[in-house]
Amino acid sequence: MIGVSLGDVTGIGPEVTLKALARELPHDDARYLLIGAADVVQRLNRDLKLNLPLVSFGDKTPAGRIASSTASP
Repeated sequence: MIGVSLGDVTGIGPEVTLKALARELPHDDARYLLIGAADVVQRLNRDLKLNLPLVSFGDKTPAGRIASSTASP
């Protein structure tokens, strides 16, 4: 699993990350953990119409290839 910190939710990091994953996902079989504001990730995925298969990282072994988790302060 590859962890990706999204950085500042008001910056371009979350959008750039999601667009890069949308482009790369068909070409690899890696699993990704997006570390940041899960609600922002879900909203951007919907608003950008990327349709990435996002799941919440609540279980020890998430079933999906892209999991999101809210970072702790």
